[in-house]
Amino acid sequence: MNTKTGRALIASAIIATLALGGVVAGTFALFSRQVSTTAHIKVGNLNFSFARTKLVSNSLDAQGTISETVDNTVVDLSNDGADALDVDGAVPGASYELTFKLSNTGATAFSTVVSIPELSVKDDQDNNAPSDSSIYAATTVTFEATGATAVSYTLDQNRSDFQLPKLIKDGEQEFTMKVEIGDNAGNDAQGLTINMGIQLVATQVTE
Repeated sequence: MNTKTGRALIASAIIATLALGGVVAGTFALFSRQVSTTAHIKVGNLNFSFARTKLVSNSLDAQGTISETVDNTVVDLSNDGADALDVDGAVPGASYELTFKLSNTGATAFSTVVSIPELSVKDDQDNNAPSDSSIYAATTVTFEATGATAVSYTLDQNRSDFQLPKLIKDGEQEFTMKVEIGDNAGNDAQGLTINMGIQLVATQVTE
Protein backbone atom coordinates (compact mmCIF):
# COMPACT_ATOMS: atom_id res chain seq x y z
CA MET A 1 0.00 0.00 0.00
CA ASN A 2 1.28 3.39 -0.90
CA THR A 3 1.72 5.80 1.98
CA LYS A 4 -0.83 8.60 1.82
CA THR A 5 -0.80 11.76 3.88
CA GLY A 6 -3.63 14.09 4.57
CA ARG A 7 -5.04 16.35 7.19
CA ALA A 8 -8.53 16.94 8.45
CA LEU A 9 -9.62 20.10 10.19
CA ILE A 10 -13.21 20.51 11.33
CA ALA A 11 -14.48 23.81 12.68
CA SER A 12 -17.90 24.70 13.99
CA ALA A 13 -19.92 27.81 13.33
CA ILE A 14 -22.56 28.49 15.93
CA ILE A 15 -25.55 30.46 14.63
CA ALA A 16 -28.23 30.32 17.30
CA THR A 17 -28.62 33.36 19.51
CA LEU A 18 -31.89 35.25 19.70
CA ALA A 19 -32.67 37.71 22.50
CA LEU A 20 -35.52 40.21 22.46
CA GLY A 21 -36.96 42.50 25.11
CA GLY A 22 -40.36 44.11 25.28
CA VAL A 23 -42.50 46.28 27.57
CA VAL A 24 -46.26 46.37 27.63
CA ALA A 25 -47.92 49.26 29.49
CA GLY A 26 -51.61 49.51 30.40
CA THR A 27 -54.08 51.41 32.51
CA PHE A 28 -56.80 49.46 34.27
CA ALA A 29 -60.01 50.67 35.96
CA LEU A 30 -61.13 48.69 39.00
CA PHE A 31 -64.61 49.79 40.05
CA SER A 32 -64.37 53.52 40.85
CA ARG A 33 -60.68 53.45 41.60
CA GLN A 34 -58.13 54.30 38.94
CA VAL A 35 -54.82 52.47 38.98
CA SER A 36 -51.91 52.36 36.59
CA THR A 37 -49.55 49.46 36.17
CA THR A 38 -46.74 48.38 33.89
CA ALA A 39 -46.19 44.78 32.92
CA HIS A 40 -42.67 43.77 31.89
CA ILE A 41 -42.42 40.92 29.43
CA LYS A 42 -39.04 39.40 28.70
CA VAL A 43 -39.08 37.26 25.59
CA GLY A 44 -37.37 33.88 25.96
CA ASN A 45 -34.03 33.32 24.27
CA LEU A 46 -32.69 30.54 22.09
CA ASN A 47 -29.15 29.47 22.91
CA PHE A 48 -26.98 26.39 23.25
CA SER A 49 -23.55 25.12 24.21
CA PHE A 50 -21.58 22.74 22.00
CA ALA A 51 -18.64 20.48 22.86
CA ARG A 52 -16.65 17.53 21.55
CA THR A 53 -16.71 14.89 24.26
CA LYS A 54 -14.87 12.00 22.60
CA LEU A 55 -12.58 11.27 19.66
CA VAL A 56 -11.89 7.73 18.44
CA SER A 57 -9.04 7.66 15.94
CA ASN A 58 -7.98 4.71 13.81
CA SER A 59 -4.74 6.09 12.47
CA LEU A 60 -1.02 5.49 12.18
CA ASP A 61 0.79 4.57 15.38
CA ALA A 62 4.52 4.70 16.21
CA GLN A 63 5.08 1.45 14.31
CA GLY A 64 3.48 2.80 11.15
CA THR A 65 0.37 0.63 11.36
CA ILE A 66 -3.24 1.64 11.97
CA SER A 67 -4.43 1.28 15.54
CA GLU A 68 -7.22 2.75 17.66
CA THR A 69 -6.79 5.52 20.20
CA VAL A 70 -9.53 7.09 22.32
CA ASP A 71 -9.44 10.67 23.58
CA ASN A 72 -12.13 11.56 26.15
CA THR A 73 -10.97 15.16 26.58
CA VAL A 74 -13.93 17.56 26.53
CA VAL A 75 -13.30 20.39 24.05
CA ASP A 76 -15.65 23.38 24.29
CA LEU A 77 -16.62 24.51 20.78
CA SER A 78 -19.33 26.99 21.71
CA ASN A 79 -17.28 30.04 20.79
CA ASP A 80 -14.42 28.61 18.74
CA GLY A 81 -14.64 25.40 16.74
CA ALA A 82 -11.07 25.35 15.50
CA ASP A 83 -10.05 22.57 17.90
CA ALA A 84 -12.75 20.08 16.89
CA LEU A 85 -10.31 17.97 14.86
CA ASP A 86 -6.78 18.63 13.66
CA VAL A 87 -4.75 15.58 12.62
CA ASP A 88 -1.75 14.90 10.42
CA GLY A 89 -0.73 11.83 8.49
CA ALA A 90 -4.10 10.37 7.50
CA VAL A 91 -3.75 7.26 5.31
CA PRO A 92 -6.11 4.91 3.45
CA GLY A 93 -8.04 2.97 6.08
CA ALA A 94 -7.83 5.75 8.68
CA SER A 95 -10.99 7.03 10.36
CA TYR A 96 -11.92 9.63 12.95
CA GLU A 97 -15.17 9.45 14.90
CA LEU A 98 -16.12 12.52 16.90
CA THR A 99 -18.83 12.55 19.55
CA PHE A 100 -20.46 15.93 20.10
CA LYS A 101 -22.80 17.08 22.86
CA LEU A 102 -25.34 19.82 22.25
CA SER A 103 -27.00 21.39 25.32
CA ASN A 104 -30.03 23.69 25.34
CA THR A 105 -29.00 26.55 27.62
CA GLY A 106 -31.79 28.91 26.58
CA ALA A 107 -35.46 29.19 27.46
CA THR A 108 -37.06 27.71 24.34
CA ALA A 109 -37.06 24.30 22.69
CA PHE A 110 -35.41 24.07 19.28
CA SER A 111 -34.54 21.72 16.44
CA THR A 112 -31.06 21.66 14.95
CA VAL A 113 -29.69 21.12 11.46
CA VAL A 114 -26.04 20.07 11.14
CA SER A 115 -24.30 20.72 7.84
CA ILE A 116 -20.92 21.10 6.17
CA PRO A 117 -21.25 24.39 4.30
CA GLU A 118 -17.51 24.74 3.75
CA LEU A 119 -15.26 22.16 2.15
CA SER A 120 -11.87 22.53 0.54
CA VAL A 121 -9.00 20.23 -0.41
CA LYS A 122 -5.58 21.85 -0.72
CA ASP A 123 -2.14 20.67 -1.75
CA ASP A 124 1.17 21.48 -0.03
CA GLN A 125 1.30 24.84 -1.83
CA ASP A 126 -2.23 25.73 -0.61
CA ASN A 127 -3.65 25.30 -4.11
CA ASN A 128 -7.04 23.68 -4.66
CA ALA A 129 -6.79 20.00 -5.49
CA PRO A 130 -8.31 18.93 -8.83
CA SER A 131 -12.02 18.19 -8.55
CA ASP A 132 -11.41 14.68 -9.91
CA SER A 133 -8.84 13.83 -7.21
CA SER A 134 -9.46 10.37 -5.79
CA ILE A 135 -9.66 11.80 -2.27
CA TYR A 136 -13.19 13.08 -2.92
CA ALA A 137 -14.65 9.68 -3.74
CA ALA A 138 -12.52 7.97 -1.08
CA THR A 139 -13.58 10.14 1.89
CA THR A 140 -16.88 9.37 3.59
CA VAL A 141 -18.65 11.52 6.19
CA THR A 142 -21.38 9.96 8.36
CA PHE A 143 -23.63 11.63 10.95
CA GLU A 144 -25.63 9.58 13.46
CA ALA A 145 -27.72 10.25 16.59
CA THR A 146 -30.42 8.53 18.61
CA GLY A 147 -33.82 9.44 17.22
CA ALA A 148 -32.41 10.89 14.00
CA THR A 149 -32.07 9.55 10.47
CA ALA A 150 -28.40 8.88 9.74
CA VAL A 151 -26.76 10.77 6.88
CA SER A 152 -23.74 9.45 4.96
CA TYR A 153 -22.04 10.60 1.76
CA THR A 154 -18.66 10.79 0.04
CA LEU A 155 -17.11 14.18 -0.66
CA ASP A 156 -17.77 13.88 -4.39
CA GLN A 157 -21.54 13.78 -3.71
CA ASN A 158 -23.96 16.50 -2.73
CA ARG A 159 -23.69 17.07 1.01
CA SER A 160 -26.91 16.37 2.91
CA ASP A 161 -28.08 18.21 6.02
CA PHE A 162 -28.41 16.19 9.24
CA GLN A 163 -31.58 16.87 11.23
CA LEU A 164 -31.45 16.39 15.01
CA PRO A 165 -34.60 15.81 17.12
CA LYS A 166 -36.24 18.59 19.10
CA LEU A 167 -34.20 19.61 22.12
CA ILE A 168 -36.22 20.90 25.07
CA LYS A 169 -35.09 23.45 27.65
CA ASP A 170 -32.14 22.10 29.71
CA GLY A 171 -31.98 19.08 27.39
CA GLU A 172 -28.86 17.45 25.94
CA GLN A 173 -28.28 15.63 22.66
CA GLU A 174 -25.26 13.63 21.52
CA PHE A 175 -24.41 12.94 17.90
CA THR A 176 -21.42 11.48 16.10
CA MET A 177 -19.57 12.49 12.98
CA LYS A 178 -17.25 9.95 11.37
CA VAL A 179 -14.70 10.80 8.69
CA GLU A 180 -13.23 7.80 6.86
CA ILE A 181 -10.41 7.72 4.30
CA GLY A 182 -11.08 4.73 2.06
CA ASP A 183 -8.55 2.29 0.67
CA ASN A 184 -9.36 3.63 -2.80
CA ALA A 185 -7.50 6.91 -2.20
CA GLY A 186 -4.98 7.08 -5.04
CA ASN A 187 -1.48 8.49 -5.27
CA ASP A 188 -2.84 11.95 -6.05
CA ALA A 189 -4.21 12.10 -2.48
CA GLN A 190 -0.73 12.25 -0.99
CA GLY A 191 0.08 15.50 0.80
CA LEU A 192 -3.44 16.92 0.56
CA THR A 193 -5.27 18.77 3.34
CA ILE A 194 -9.01 18.34 3.82
CA ASN A 195 -10.76 21.26 5.50
CA MET A 196 -14.38 20.96 6.58
CA GLY A 197 -16.49 23.44 8.51
CA ILE A 198 -19.33 21.94 10.53
CA GLN A 199 -22.24 24.30 11.16
CA LEU A 200 -25.17 24.04 13.57
CA VAL A 201 -28.30 26.11 12.98
CA ALA A 202 -30.99 25.96 15.65
CA THR A 203 -34.60 26.98 15.07
CA GLN A 204 -37.19 27.49 17.79
CA VAL A 205 -40.07 25.00 17.91
CA THR A 206 -43.28 25.52 19.88
CA GLU A 207 -45.02 22.15 19.50
